[in-house]
Amino acid sequence: MQHNHYIPQQYLLRFADSEGRVWLHDKEKKSDSSHPGVRVIGNELGLYSDEVETNLNLLAEVPSHAAFDKVIAGVPLSEADRAAFAKYVIVMRKRVPAAKVRSLGRIPGIADEVRSDLMTEIDELVVADPTFESKAAGVRNQVTEYIQKVKSAPPAHLWYESFGLDDIMLSEQALLSMNWVFLRSDSHQFLTSDNPVFFFSNEGLGRPQSELTFPVSSSIALWATRLPYTQGSYSDAAPSIVRQVNARTAAYSKRFVFSKTNEPWIKPFTVKGRWSLEHLK
Repeated sequence: MQHNHYIPQQYLLRFADSEGRVWLHDKEKKSDSSHPGVRVIGNELGLYSDEVETNLNLLAEVPSHAAFDKVIAGVPLSEADRAAFAKYVIVMRKRVPAAKVRSLGRIPGIADEVRSDLMTEIDELVVADPTFESKAAGVRNQVTEYIQKVKSAPPAHLWYESFGLDDIMLSEQALLSMNWVFLRSDSHQFLTSDNPVFFFSNEGLGRPQSELTFPVSSSIALWATRLPYTQGSYSDAAPSIVRQVNARTAAYSKRFVFSKTNEPWIKPFTVKGRWSLEHLK
């Protein structure tokens, strides 16, 4: 079993220093932040199969390289670039440990619904064929035991299925239908994290007020909105906007926040636990 990178190294390098190191801030530990190389972070032992990681690389990472280069250079994106970048963002949201928690966290409720439906079907079989009654108790026990097993230890394939292409395409199209603004700041750095894609979960991506933010590098962040901004524009971000994007990144992180430099405010900001999250304007 190998460590699987849920945050691609190439992505983290956009927040790294010249030696390929980033500052890692741990929300669960009050100790000082560390300064590792990107190769040894953003990974987890056996998070998913090596085949899945390879597929994610081919599906999202490789096709997006040109789009990332253009964004960082301030060059307008073609439709093909936008499509590749959108797929990268959606896949990023689905590949991280927080997504596994979200995905498998729904299993107990779904399993209970399946158990209820199966029990109803068993009851209906008994009514239709009374001779089945002698077997019904054993079947009910088997169903209950299996459902309990799934709830206590969800099979890995249920996690892998969250990478379904149909679901990715729907989310990708929703993101492509929004107006993209690339926020830039040379004086205040953008943070990233182990769960860097943010949108308000109660709004999703399809409502008029929906928006999404995603740190692209330490100096650029994507803001996708349905407000009437020019598609693909670049805008200098005020310090208050950078702070709000960083608040989203810190609040939505599962455990780790990453930064290019170790400014004194970052660690307290990361571990404070409460952030006031507002829509950008």
